[in-house]
Amino acid sequence: MESDKIWTKDFIILLSSNFFVSLSFYLLMTSMAAYAIQEFHVTESKAGLAVSIFIIGALVSRLFSGKFIDVIGRNCLHCK
Repeated sequence: MESDKIWTKDFIILLSSNFFVSLSFYLLMTSMAAYAIQEFHVTESKAGLAVSIFIIGALVSRLFSGKFIDVIGRNCLHCK
């Protein structure tokens, strides 16, 4: 039985690009709370709540979007 390598060039490129996209997303979320406090003059707890709701919404949408993309991709393959 032949084993395939996981640490290929394509895997490393995809892993690093996904890491940097996620890193920039979560770094922007922390600065969004400070922006909300400064611009909208809200309390720290309200700004934290707004950012928390946004992050939870992004995580939950990933659960459904994966299934949705899988269904759409499968349908497009049948159309050909």
